Order: sequence, then structure tokens, then C-alpha cells
Amino acid sequence: MSEMVSYQQLAAEAGCSVRAIYNRVLKAGVPHVGGRGQICYLTAADAAALREHYPIPPAGWPTTACVARRIGVDRRTVQKWIRAGLLPSVRHGRGRRWRVDREAVNRLVRWMRDSGATRIPYGALKSGRLP
Repeated sequence: MSEMVSYQQLAAEAGCSVRAIYNRVLKAGVPHVGGRGQICYLTAADAAALREHYPIPPAGWPTTACVARRIGVDRRTVQKWIRAGLLPSVRHGRGRRWRVDREAVNRLVRWMRDSGATRIPYGALKSGRLP
């Protein structure tokens, strides 16, 4: 028999509730063992497929609010940069908060400091790359 992973283990790893894991399993169509009122399990392969479908950011990736405070802009501005492709990120946890790649934030801060820029040029937002 293959190794099994419980919903509780996945929830602790993802930083979300067991119910959120259950909903993810249903949305992804991943087969599971167990039912209502029971501890539910996935095979290790199915758990890996679920992790791939709903990626978990590495520890230390800041939220959009943290990035906004560090750079001195509004949180929605950071979300706009994410949508434009300037900041690699992953949606994660309760409320599906964005977590941003720390290295990308550091590169952006260095570019703003070195260039003396206080704003991101419109062309960079369209292309998804800093000049």
C-alpha cells in the first residue's frame, strides 16, 4: 500500500484549515480516502499533485502589504505589479493572500534605489520587465 497523507498534515504545511484542504481536493478532483466526520487521507502522489495545483510559497515570502510598506507604495500598487508580471508571486492561505518572491522584491528595491526612480515606468508594466 502506498504512503498516505492526512488532510491535517496538508493543512499544517499549507497554513490553512482542514476545510480549505477539503475544498481544494474537491476542486482539483483528486481522489481521497475517508468521508464526512472521518480523518481523510490522500496518497503521497495525489498529495504531490495537489501541492502542484495549489503551490505553497517558500517560508519568508512577504505579503503584498509587507512589500508595500517596504517600498512605500499602496498594497494595490504591488498587486498591479504582480498582475503585470514584475513580481513573481503565489496565492496562498486563508483569503488567498499573495506571497511575493523576496529576491524579486530585493531586485526591485535595488533598481529603484540605483535609478533614483520613485515610480515604475508604464512601459515596464506593459512588458513585465524593468528597464
